[in-house]
Amino acid sequence: MLMFTEMNAILRPLLVAFILGIPVSAASLKAQTMRDVVKLMPDTLTPLLTHNNLLDFPDYLDSQMKAEVTNRLGGTSEMKRLTDDFAEINLTSATSLQLKLLPKGKGKVVCLIRTFTINDSIGDSQVQFYTTDWKLLPIKKHLSSFSVHDQAAFMCASLSAETTDLTLRWSYPLSIEFDGQSEKKVKAGQPTVLKWNGKQYK
Repeated sequence: MLMFTEMNAILRPLLVAFILGIPVSAASLKAQTMRDVVKLMPDTLTPLLTHNNLLDFPDYLDSQMKAEVTNRLGGTSEMKRLTDDFAEINLTSATSLQLKLLPKGKGKVVCLIRTFTINDSIGDSQVQFYTTDWKLLPIKKHLSSFSVHDQAAFMCASLSAETTDLTLRWSYPLSIEFDGQSEKKVKAGQPTVLKWNGKQYK
């Protein structure tokens, strides 16, 4: 009886320490590189791609192969680039994703840009921010200069692979009458380069 009591006294603290250590271990496994972020990306953000597609991309690049996969619609999607903090994926010929890991405090946040190419001269982008385990963050807290110049304008956003810069380009489609026919042209505004200050783009 004494031996059982002594063993219980030894094992109980170990068991408690093990249980309490689980969240710490899990937290340490959170995505810290872009490779981890891509592997954890939820299907809701990339409905064209399966989870296996996302796992295959880095493997193909590691093997120095073209990182092309067949997506859910039977088309081709390709990862064009992957570094420790940047990724670029062409989902279709007209849709692309850019992702950037940004330092924030003791952790990191993910900037995701989805761009729809309307033609060779016009692209329209959606900018979002997430935690590394893909919880959506408020855009106004991370992109202070975000504003719609004109409801008719298109905003094309792009991330730098080498730095944390974010570039916004505004395009304004114009309709011009010529010999009774309407011809669409595009007037491009000057690009705006925003800098990441550790908390937001300004």
